[in-house]
Amino acid sequence: MEDHKPERVYLCFLLDNAFGTFQDFRRVEYNPVEDADFGGEDVSPVIRYFRQAKGAVEYPAPSEDVWRRFRERLDALGVFEWKSRPIAGENEDVLDWMPPSWNIQITYPDRAIDIKGPIDELPPHGTGKPGLEFRQFCEAVSELIGGHEFGQDIL
Repeated sequence: MEDHKPERVYLCFLLDNAFGTFQDFRRVEYNPVEDADFGGEDVSPVIRYFRQAKGAVEYPAPSEDVWRRFRERLDALGVFEWKSRPIAGENEDVLDWMPPSWNIQITYPDRAIDIKGPIDELPPHGTGKPGLEFRQFCEAVSELIGGHEFGQDIL
């Protein structure tokens, strides 16, 4: 059976930033290499889902079938061709300031994407209102975390 698991997934939405404090923050992480050796013990890979208001939750890594569907959806949506958008003030030397934004990092042996942009310029079209492709991408991520919402607050 072909392995459809990515080497790494990092997805983040920073929402409603006010005075250096995030009013809401969503993050999904999957990094089996970091999980493989934790404190000298072998640890099974997990999906970490963090919501600022509720804290972190860990879910068992999805099944091979869920990973396969996720990769198929990424390919069908053209996610690996999506582009970053400039973030105003991104290069400023201010430690506690970050505008509302998104970040998508997904790495497979054969393809990878590492993009980011302001929350009002969502991929792939750079619009404030999410297009069909972005909504379907968020649905695919929701499936990875057992059907829990991801991105619905900006849809």
